[in-house]
Amino acid sequence: MNGLALGLLPKGSSACTTGTPISKGGAYNLCGHSSSDWKGITYKGIRGWIPYYCTRGV
Repeated sequence: MNGLALGLLPKGSSACTTGTPISKGGAYNLCGHSSSDWKGITYKGIRGWIPYYCTRGV
């Protein structure tokens, strides 16, 4: 997984999801899953992507 860090999402904070479907991107092995599914989020006006399986409610 390679990418530019746009900002920091502190532990315990929340972010708005875009409501768009999950997008395919770079592969990762995080949060107990190997996947290439990503979820778009907006946090403090910064738009970015997080590994889908590292979000709550999955």
